[in-house]
Amino acid sequence: MTDATGQRYRLTITSVAKAPGTSCPATPPANATDAFVTPERQETTGCVYGILDPVRQVVIEKQTLPDGAPDRFAFDLDGSTVDGPLPASTTLGDDDTATYEIDGSSTFGERDTAGWSLSDLSCTGDTSGVRTDLAAGTVTVGAEGGDVHCVFTNTQGGAIVEKRDADGGALIGTATFRFERPGRPAIVVTDNQAPDLDPTVGRVEVRGLVPGEWTVTETAAPDGYRIDDPRPVTFTVPAGTATPVRVPAFTDSRLLSEALRPQARGASRRQRHRDRRTGRGLPALA
Repeated sequence: MTDATGQRYRLTITSVAKAPGTSCPATPPANATDAFVTPERQETTGCVYGILDPVRQVVIEKQTLPDGAPDRFAFDLDGSTVDGPLPASTTLGDDDTATYEIDGSSTFGERDTAGWSLSDLSCTGDTSGVRTDLAAGTVTVGAEGGDVHCVFTNTQGGAIVEKRDADGGALIGTATFRFERPGRPAIVVTDNQAPDLDPTVGRVEVRGLVPGEWTVTETAAPDGYRIDDPRPVTFTVPAGTATPVRVPAFTDSRLLSEALRPQARGASRRQRHRDRRTGRGLPALA
């Protein structure tokens, strides 16, 4: 039941036997045994008590950016309900919710998840006695008050980098890049191979980049090309957005043998023409 202020209560009914001619105690004795008075049991005396325990409904919701991520996120719970302690932990996926009825101050905290950052933690409803700590990833809800709904939003940053021909600027495929940030595992990706999310040849998109400063380095050039600049490029992944950062394109030059190949083919044709004019035998084809 709920009162006019929105406070939720749980009604517990208990009863004890009463000796004839005695009064009911103000509260049920600690060692009393339930003895509901019913005509069927032909009981004629007894004390019935209705006890209202304040409870508060807490809804924990998980949201991800980008939407629809398949990852699961772990939560630690500390507190109690009218039926006993809260479960020690739970896991939620995108759009999942968990509902608890607490009867004492309780804390709900999200653990770190690789490749994700907790970008927002907000509560609606009756937020009296509610404390949120985004940095710690926790929300503490006091026992008294109306229902409250808290949403934990995690964001997965990303980056897009392109590989282009230095002569003409065309996209070229199969380059390999290494993304690095201190304290995080390096991410190595080859164009159009996992974990590249962009099917376009010459364009690589990676996810799982937490907010902060990153570097990307080209570690392997496409076939027939050489790396023009082996130095890393620094970029920043902002917090609270799922839009991937566009890193300036890397350009590679063709290897000398590749650049000369069209000229060599032209020279061969001119040689064959001269042979026809002189009437001499044609050279063997390679």
